Amino acid sequence: MIVQRWWREPSCPAARPRGPAVRGRPWRGRAAYGGAARSLVPTFVLALVAISVAACGGSGTSGRLAAEKRQILQAWRTAEQTVYRYDREPWPTIRQRLVAGTPIAEVFPALPRYFTGPVLDTVETAVAEIKLDRLNGAKIDRLGHPTVVSLDGNSAVVESCIYDSGTTTSNGSPGPSALDGGAGYGIGKWTLRRIDNSWKIYSGITKKVSRC
Repeated sequence: MIVQRWWREPSCPAARPRGPAVRGRPWRGRAAYGGAARSLVPTFVLALVAISVAACGGSGTSGRLAAEKRQILQAWRTAEQTVYRYDREPWPTIRQRLVAGTPIAEVFPALPRYFTGPVLDTVETAVAEIKLDRLNGAKIDRLGHPTVVSLDGNSAVVESCIYDSGTTTSNGSPGPSALDGGAGYGIGKWTLRRIDNSWKIYSGITKKVSRC
């Protein structure tokens, strides 16, 4: 008998032990292994099963966690990129719609897909004010290297250092600082919540710094 013939390999490739014991040796009978042969085989099988379960289980958990973090970071990036995209849209037509009384949610329909709670109102108001003040959005933005620093069930925290060139007036001068005028860096922390199987930014704060 060859051990490999009756040992069922686990589906997780990383859990498959390597070495002579698994590759197998020709069965030499009781004369070679003595009475211990009957007790060694079941023990060996149990050990292999324990190894495969631990390896596959651990690998599966870490893999799911990594996938969850990638999903969170992608949601965060998409949310931030959506804001910058709206900022860069020409203001005349949008301003005309806002002045005419069109609800902000209709003017910027993508924002509720990526923001929720109090921060949604904050972001919508900020983007609307940029258009009402006849400002142009930042031409350059860099979202840095975001990291998920906390993940607890349906809540996660993302940190990053971002940069943008700031809003500008029609003559190219920096816009008001309250409306992201002037180029600069900012260290931010955002809380995201999972709602209907989608991650959305629930709150956030960014502090301007000289460089990061």
